[in-house]
Amino acid sequence: MTGISGQGRGRWAVVLLTATMALGAVGCKGSGEAGRGESVQASYDRAKSLYDRKKYDQAVLEFTRLSYQARGTELEDDAHYYLGLSQFGAEEFRGAAGEFTYLADRLSSSPYYGDALYMRGIAYYRLAPRASLDQTNTEQAIDQFQLFIEAVPTHDKVPDAEAKITELRNRLGQKAASAADLYFRLEDYRAATVAYDRVLSDYFDTDYADDAGLGKVRSLALRRRYDEARTAIAEFRARFPQSTLMTDVEAVERSLPAAATVQIGR
Repeated sequence: MTGISGQGRGRWAVVLLTATMALGAVGCKGSGEAGRGESVQASYDRAKSLYDRKKYDQAVLEFTRLSYQARGTELEDDAHYYLGLSQFGAEEFRGAAGEFTYLADRLSSSPYYGDALYMRGIAYYRLAPRASLDQTNTEQAIDQFQLFIEAVPTHDKVPDAEAKITELRNRLGQKAASAADLYFRLEDYRAATVAYDRVLSDYFDTDYADDAGLGKVRSLALRRRYDEARTAIAEFRARFPQSTLMTDVEAVERSLPAAATVQIGR
C-alpha cells in the first residue's frame, strides 16, 4: 500500500478537524449544548455561582461566553443581565452600561427590562466625577434615570432614581455656581451676572440657586445697575423666602443709593 506523504497527511488532518468541528456545531444546535460538552443551563449555573461568590472577573469571562451560546434560548436575557452585573461588580461601569443597554434595547420583553434601565443609570452614576471635573457622565446618568422613571414609573427603584437625579443636579449646579463665583472673584461682574443667571434658570431646583441669587444681586450692585439689583432682590424674596442668605441680600439692599440715582454701570 502506498504511504501518504507528509503534505498529504497534513491536508487530511485539516479536513478531519473541520469535519469534527462541524459535527460538534450541529450537535450543539440540536441538543442545546454549550461549550465544554455541557448544557447552557450548566454553563449558566457555573457562571452564576461565580457571581454569587463575588468572583466578578471570572464571572465576566463566563457570562461573556454564555451570552453568545445562549442566543435564542430562554437564558439569553439572564446571560446579558448577569454579565452587566458582573461587570458592575468588577467596576467595569462603562461595559456594564453597554450590557444593560443591549438588554433594554434588544430584549425589551425581558422581565429584567426595568432593572436593566435602572442599573444603566447606576453605571453612569458611578462614572460621574466630582463637581470640578467634566460632567458628561453626570448628565448621561440623569438622562438614563429619567428614561427609567418614564418607562417603568411603578418600579420599586423609582424613589432611589429620583433621589439620585436630585443629587446629580446638585453636582451640576455646584459646578455652574463655582464658575460664576470665579468670575466674581476675578471682578468680571458682567460675566458673573450672566453665569449666576444660568444657575438660576438651569439649576433653579438645586441647593445652589439661592447662592446664585445672592451672587447676582451683588454683581449688579457692584456694576452700579441699581434698578436691576432691586429687581433681583425682589425676585430673591419671592423665590427664596426661607433662605438663610436673606440677611445678606438685605444688607446689599441697604447699601444701594436712593432709587432716583442715575445708573452708570457696566
